[in-house]
Amino acid sequence: MTVPAVPVLRRYESFLAHNASQVSSIESTLRSLAYVLPGRFKDAELASETLYTLLNFVGLYHDSVLSRIQQHKPGQSQHARYTTHLLARSGIYRKFARLVMMLGYSQVLWEMIAFRKGGNKVQWRIIILLEGLKATLRLVLLRLSSYRPLLHPPLPERDIEDSPPSIALQSVKLPRTGLTLPSLSQTQSVNTFLLDKLLTADDIKPPFQLVHRVQGLGRFAEILYILRPLVYALLLKRYSKKNWRPWVIGISIDLAARNLALRSFEQTIPGGLRALTGLEKEELRRRGREMWWWMLRGAGYENLTKPYLESIVQKLGTGAILSLIGSVVGDYQYLWENYYFTTATI
Repeated sequence: MTVPAVPVLRRYESFLAHNASQVSSIESTLRSLAYVLPGRFKDAELASETLYTLLNFVGLYHDSVLSRIQQHKPGQSQHARYTTHLLARSGIYRKFARLVMMLGYSQVLWEMIAFRKGGNKVQWRIIILLEGLKATLRLVLLRLSSYRPLLHPPLPERDIEDSPPSIALQSVKLPRTGLTLPSLSQTQSVNTFLLDKLLTADDIKPPFQLVHRVQGLGRFAEILYILRPLVYALLLKRYSKKNWRPWVIGISIDLAARNLALRSFEQTIPGGLRALTGLEKEELRRRGREMWWWMLRGAGYENLTKPYLESIVQKLGTGAILSLIGSVVGDYQYLWENYYFTTATI
């Protein structure tokens, strides 16, 4: 007698809801294995990337389950509130956002398979195809969000409450009223307890007010930001990796999109940059951190970063632990130099 699939799936989702922290720890451990596999045996980079892709697909499913369970709970993060609202508002947004994430998680694997099947020519066809697909999907997501800057990820992230067990201090009973004051954990200070209960202006805003709409200059900046990976890939396909032209144009587009967005915020939002929500500030910081990836791309890597890394690998050649670190760095150099998507953003 076979067990129906739906009840099994429901039991698994129930298990996931009650053991979210442990499941996340297992996922993290398995992902760390994928980081040390390249170079360990034949076809290791393909095996590690397959493992990484599958783990992220499973993690994406886990995120969807946990976010669905937690969407009605109080204390939901601003990112979860905003993205949950978009998912509820549009079924197309939900499908396209998931597809963007799935393409991002699997892009290196697709590139590796393309290279093995058809060499450099097929590899670049897949690169341009994937960057074109991601750009198209993001432009649709931009329209579906009423032209609000896209957040990463476009789906709600899991929000796990993992409070370690602790011994509670004795509760205090008021002699006159008989009321009992809540006790504080020994691992929790009074300030932390109060700050956890504090509401900010963003916490009480409707979800759509957590990200301002952009128009004019701001809308152009967002479209430029979405198209920049496709433009860079097309230029890199035409010129060699050591040629500075794709790198300079690519980083210039990135900087121009950022500066235009900042100028638009100053001009269109009362209070300027200081009036941005916490969600918008965090997205700006994330995009700023992404700029460091240019040091591992194209001419920036070939002419600046690569010689520096090679000297480090040579210095780490002595000693068991140092040699292992140098070996891992060397293995990833091979990936950065041969696969475009290893230094591309999701």
